[in-house]
Amino acid sequence: MICEGFAYIKDKNLANEKVRYKCIHANAKTSCKGYIWLQNNSLLLQLNGNILGNEHNHIVEPDHIEAKKRMKDFKENLKVQQHTDVGILVANSRDCETAVANVMPNTSNMKRMGRRAKRKVRNCFDILFVLIFMM
Repeated sequence: MICEGFAYIKDKNLANEKVRYKCIHANAKTSCKGYIWLQNNSLLLQLNGNILGNEHNHIVEPDHIEAKKRMKDFKENLKVQQHTDVGILVANSRDCETAVANVMPNTSNMKRMGRRAKRKVRNCFDILFVLIFMM
């Protein structure tokens, strides 16, 4: 999840459909304490209009945010475009500014990730195919 230029990951589910998201740098060197609260997929705000949560101890990193978006799109394209060559999908994902591409995983790691994801989907289809014809 991305909010105001910071990236978050789900941390805790609480009562009344409240969810806490912590900064992706919470366990990193900076040990950021930044977090936000959502309820029913809406940000919880304080009375003064500020977002309910905690401040970050680092600056906004737009290159990292863009890289995460591109990686998410890459993984989605792997599922949707099963018959497209992994190398083409990797090249399309990495076709961006140099600063963003440098933050993304390298080309060989992305290709490996793509091959694994396609293999996993293919195995699921094989199992489904066998189950259908066993009935």
